[in-house]
Amino acid sequence: PEYRFDHCHDSSSLPSLPSDVNKTWKITKFAGPRITVHCNEVKVLDITMSDQTCTQDNWSNFWSGEVEQILFPSADSASDYYIPEVICTGLKDEWKSTIE
Repeated sequence: PEYRFDHCHDSSSLPSLPSDVNKTWKITKFAGPRITVHCNEVKVLDITMSDQTCTQDNWSNFWSGEVEQILFPSADSASDYYIPEVICTGLKDEWKSTIE
């Protein structure tokens, strides 16, 4: 599987994932900005946005603000549904998504 952070970089491959058929994803944005992705409670991605990790010039303007949406492309045939779970701590917002 691949992932992409708009306004940061093009698609990249995810590292190995848990072998479970059904996968529950948790995507968290922290201050920094930093993004973590968990699959079935296993951390599979941890990236801090920076000039070293983002190849697009406007990444800071885009990622410094609040998250307004998470988009699953219309060609995505693996996702059954997602459930936003916003936790207001002042530092992070979290979303959970169930992917099959």
